[in-house]
Amino acid sequence: MSRPDGVRSVSRRASTPDPAASMCVCCFDGTPTERRAGKGLSPRMCRRHREFFARHGHAAKPSWRASEVAPFIRVAERFIRNAAGGAATGGEPLRIALRATLGGYAGMIARAAPTGQELPRGARERASALLGRLKRKTLETTPGGGPRRARRAKTIDDTTIRLAAIVVGLRLAHRADPAPGDDHYLKTQIGKAVHRLAGGFHRRWSLDVGRPGERLIIERHKYDPSRGRSLAILGERLIERDFITGARAHLDLLAQYETTIDRDTIANWTDERAMAKRRKAGGRRPKPYKRLEERGHDHMRIGVGPAVPG
Repeated sequence: MSRPDGVRSVSRRASTPDPAASMCVCCFDGTPTERRAGKGLSPRMCRRHREFFARHGHAAKPSWRASEVAPFIRVAERFIRNAAGGAATGGEPLRIALRATLGGYAGMIARAAPTGQELPRGARERASALLGRLKRKTLETTPGGGPRRARRAKTIDDTTIRLAAIVVGLRLAHRADPAPGDDHYLKTQIGKAVHRLAGGFHRRWSLDVGRPGERLIIERHKYDPSRGRSLAILGERLIERDFITGARAHLDLLAQYETTIDRDTIANWTDERAMAKRRKAGGRRPKPYKRLEERGHDHMRIGVGPAVPG
């Protein structure tokens, strides 16, 4: 089957060097951009920096470690739960901001369409599909390999509070360790956190074949790679509905919670002493988030097991 004319045109343009294109803006050794080298379409970056930008949201700054942002998320979740329970002294403006934020996230989750084994390729559709996968994981009872492995559903309040804690917590972390320029890095990091929270595609099928009393069991565990413009789009949508961080009536109250965080927990990428803590003995920084959810994984298992009644 021949490819459409538009696909052939883009492929031809991506593989044809353009001498008029500039050098990579992130390299200082004259490395050509993808467009100039005929190895892609980026007119500003080489392939290495363009892929790094897609994974982390910044061409030079790596992603935060989970251990670095966990204290910020815990502080934000404790603040939000106390405010939701009436323990915080923020007054009516705090309650209004909290209801608006949690209600907005609940509406986003309710409108998210369910997803199958594959996520859409479009950036905006993929961002919505990640929320659909989060809804299936947290709000629906998912059957496991037997009655004891079934995962019970959470309430919508637990899910929306967790989302709000991620957004507020990572905004606090970004204030402690900012990236230069715009907030694209923050949006991507929020999208990555929700991507990890949503998990992957997990299914288990059993067929009545083979010996009596035994079943053929097929399992598929698939994690999509955490990269692309969909992460920034998802983070931007969540930030737009976050009225907790920007409400002036309780910024001081949130700052009191923030003082409990040890400032050395996050390595400021502009501080060489802090970055030294993130390096191995050989001088290379370990890759962040080595879990399967980050790099993508597709695994199938086939075996024979006993028949489970019911």
